[in-house]
Amino acid sequence: MYRAAVWCWLFLVVTMARADSLPAESVKLRTLANGLRVLVREAHEAPLVTIDLWVRAGSSRETAETNGVAHFMEHLLFRGTAKRGRGEVDRDIEELGATLNATTSRDWMHLYTTVASRYWQDALDVIADAVQNSALRPEDVEREQMIILDELARAADDPVRDANQRLAELLFQRHPYRLPVAATRDSIIRIQREQVVEFYRKHYVPNNASLVIVGDVTEAEAFAAVERLFGKWQKRDTTEPEPQTEPPPDSPRHAQFKVRRAFPVLGIGFMAPSVKEVKEVCACDLLLALLGRRDGLLTRLLVGQGVATRVTTEFLTQRYPGIFSIVVELPEGGNPQQVEAMVVGALQQLAKTPVAEADLARAKREIVGEYLFGLETTEGQASTLGFYEMIDTYQFALDYEKNVLAVTPEDIRRAVEKYLNPDRRVVVTLVKE
Repeated sequence: MYRAAVWCWLFLVVTMARADSLPAESVKLRTLANGLRVLVREAHEAPLVTIDLWVRAGSSRETAETNGVAHFMEHLLFRGTAKRGRGEVDRDIEELGATLNATTSRDWMHLYTTVASRYWQDALDVIADAVQNSALRPEDVEREQMIILDELARAADDPVRDANQRLAELLFQRHPYRLPVAATRDSIIRIQREQVVEFYRKHYVPNNASLVIVGDVTEAEAFAAVERLFGKWQKRDTTEPEPQTEPPPDSPRHAQFKVRRAFPVLGIGFMAPSVKEVKEVCACDLLLALLGRRDGLLTRLLVGQGVATRVTTEFLTQRYPGIFSIVVELPEGGNPQQVEAMVVGALQQLAKTPVAEADLARAKREIVGEYLFGLETTEGQASTLGFYEMIDTYQFALDYEKNVLAVTPEDIRRAVEKYLNPDRRVVVTLVKE
């Protein structure tokens, strides 16, 4: 599922028969001659418009030598173009009463803003200029290098993020999903401007992108404005070999790392389904709630017995098989081996015995509730449509709620048996130096 890490609890009742959160007929698609896919959804409830440009230019397009260029490009899109000097991209958006944001992941980068509807064409002009005409000035590359290094230093204190990246490196031996999205200090220092320019020219092309516009616009006006501002964007061949297929481990893999934290952290990871395996993806989304979160099986088991302080489950639907992770934070002096054995035992039991209907119903309410909550705004709708465009097509978003509600206890049991097989786990332990 696509979501930011949402740990608030949604006090709402989801009508389980509902399946019209994003009606198919409300989303209009047009592909420009240069290959840019444009999605428009009229939503006139408020005088707001979200513009969200997505490019398949995430860290999976990098190599070990170029790790960090995708993150660099995210930053440099704000730094100016041939006609907008340093700071003027942000300034022009802020003068419209809005902010410009960007995020990079393994499969994509997206650049987005939400503005008052009377200004949406002005905002679209800024985004069109930023993505098509980024200046990539040497001094801006040098300046952003220091900003990214500061970001990395601040993120290093997050134990869940740390464990998840180490799990990815242990699970993926060949696939570029092993590369850290934000890169590392050494790789950021090593990156040269020429590598960033090459990445930009290769991947920032219309036939490698999708533009989503949601809000108080008309379909005709939106498509006309996009044609005017993006129609001359030059397409290029983006063909490249598919990454090597990564088989799941044929036996458990373990690694231990010394860290400065006082408390130990245990991470357990498994090869997870790709976006093409729809039923299994929905089952894994439900397993996020069934295993972790406040009322999940592992939270009740581990935190309830005092052997853990928090259990975090993570799974992000991706273009290729990704990772399902269970990260357990232990109290100071806790026993990671004991906790690992308890997790393995719980998963083995879940693979034998279908989950209770009441527990599955609770998980569906939670997951569908998060999904619907994310669609409350134009930004949430645009983000959801664009996310699935990057890894498959936006149709996945239209069918998501229906597919989650169709998952049965037996589907959950099979997903655990197939994907969360303890014999194919990777395990990292972070202990005090």
